[in-house]
Amino acid sequence: MELSKGKEAALLSWINGVCLVEPFVKIINVKDGHQLRRFTYKVQGKVPCETMFVPPFSETMEIIINILQDDFYFSRRQSSLILQKISQEIDLELQIAKVLLVLCYCGFKENNLVPELDVKSELMMASMFRFVKDDVDGLSLDEGLDKFLTKDSVLNISSSSESSIDSPFFTGDECWFFGTRRVQYQRLLTVACTSVSSPVQDTTSMPHFQLERLRKELGSAADVRDDLEKELATQISVNSEKEGVISQLHHRLDCLLRKTGEIETDHNARVLELQEKNDGLVQRVHEVVKQCEDFKTSSFQKEKKIDELTEENVTLVSQVRFSSLLLLSCLKLLFRFSRLSSVSDPIRCEMLSLS
Repeated sequence: MELSKGKEAALLSWINGVCLVEPFVKIINVKDGHQLRRFTYKVQGKVPCETMFVPPFSETMEIIINILQDDFYFSRRQSSLILQKISQEIDLELQIAKVLLVLCYCGFKENNLVPELDVKSELMMASMFRFVKDDVDGLSLDEGLDKFLTKDSVLNISSSSESSIDSPFFTGDECWFFGTRRVQYQRLLTVACTSVSSPVQDTTSMPHFQLERLRKELGSAADVRDDLEKELATQISVNSEKEGVISQLHHRLDCLLRKTGEIETDHNARVLELQEKNDGLVQRVHEVVKQCEDFKTSSFQKEKKIDELTEENVTLVSQVRFSSLLLLSCLKLLFRFSRLSSVSDPIRCEMLSLS
């Protein structure tokens, strides 16, 4: 399936209008990856780096698809299908165009990236944007987009604001807009010709887009409400747990206060008892100290008395020694005298006999 030249030109005009550096000539040129990453940064509202590393094309497309899924909630089923076809190089140009279309829509929706284009290109982009579904389930692409991107359509806009469509989509069995859809598309062309503002902005201000936007906002509000209800339930549960913990802590605190009071009472009684014992011991110590002082005084007196007795003893010993010597002398004299007496008796007898 080959991409329509008109659709390709409209996409390239939009992209080159957003990224003025290194404009693309064909959709297939985005395979170099550098300008594609720069455009992706623009869509995200970021400033691209001057020295930006560019991986191989397949990895670049995978990164961009992941960004679309994470930041803009692009359909994961369609993302996987597009990546699979890109890796197998099946309708490569068409798949790249679909990725670029989603990027253009996200940049327009999130950051109001609307370049200055001619009316025909803006109408073409507005018609392609109608195939981007933006609802509570996220972004997705209408099944008729592949057929629309491969079919040429010629738009003839007159100065009298009348629109005529010369396109294969409006012939035979290949008609794309039946009934109301065709009327809406013709109104779209009429608005594009009469409005001073951008046809894309006029298109997105139509009830269809406003309704989708309101549905998405309501869905987001419902999601936020559900998240808040879950968070509230979680907080209530947490608060209940905390209240239970607080009750336990209060109970433990009461027990601790009661035990502390009992311990304090016992402590006061014990302190009073110890104080009484201490007073008794102090009094006893004073008595012992007084006894020690009395004993010391008595000891001093006894030592003094001992010294006196020692002096008296020395004197007595001296006297006893003198007396002993005197007695010994007396005994010696008596002994001598007795010996003289025993010798003198025979002599006296002889003298008596002689006389």
